[in-house]
Amino acid sequence: MAGKLAKTGIFIGSTIVSYMALDYQLCKMYPNIPMDQIPPSSQFRSTNMLKLKVKPSPLPPLSLSDNSTLTSIPVQEQEQKTYIAYTDNYKQTLHNVSLDEATHKILSFSIIKWLFTSNSPPPSTSISEIQSTPTSKPVMTKIPIAASHSKDNKTKSYTIKWFFDNSLNGIVPFFEKLSKDWYYPYRLMNGGYHEVLISENPNNAKDVDVYFLTAHEYNDLRSQDGGQVIPGWCLNLHRNYARLILYFGTR
Repeated sequence: MAGKLAKTGIFIGSTIVSYMALDYQLCKMYPNIPMDQIPPSSQFRSTNMLKLKVKPSPLPPLSLSDNSTLTSIPVQEQEQKTYIAYTDNYKQTLHNVSLDEATHKILSFSIIKWLFTSNSPPPSTSISEIQSTPTSKPVMTKIPIAASHSKDNKTKSYTIKWFFDNSLNGIVPFFEKLSKDWYYPYRLMNGGYHEVLISENPNNAKDVDVYFLTAHEYNDLRSQDGGQVIPGWCLNLHRNYARLILYFGTR
């Protein structure tokens, strides 16, 4: 019995140490970039993501084709009690590649293709109808909301919104109730956004910067709960997941 406990302890300890080492390396490789250092053509930056309090309406699915010529569609100004609590922005510079080559590389990565593939109902369906409609793909519903090229064709941007599927639509209110009534110090996001931004490096025309940006949306209960979000360790996992996507997607 003591031997099994020792082995379990060694396994848990080594796992924690390994993750801490991975976390250190990933943070060093991909520091979180301030929003004002992101190219202006970014959907996150142009919509002032940290102050966004509205949910974009469902729009027609957008293609991840390298030759997409769709332009961004402005967010409708409608009253919604939601907000973006934080954004996490990471960058990888690719050397001696063209913008099209870098775009093809990142958009061909399997996880990126999965994240940016819509599994939502037709675009005429409202958000409330989507959330009440059963789907064959549980856990999360994804709606592409914008694809754009900069006017000088030196930047490409693709943005998608996700939220919890109908099968999990009670999980967010559950944590909010815990937070308000039982003083639980954390809450759960409604969903979030992902953006892939590919831009020519401003200092070297032969290099391309690939950005992977993420954001989480919460119900606006800050006056009641002090702005609780997911636990720090959980947020750290989300951030390192984004960093790993950027790392493997640009290999």
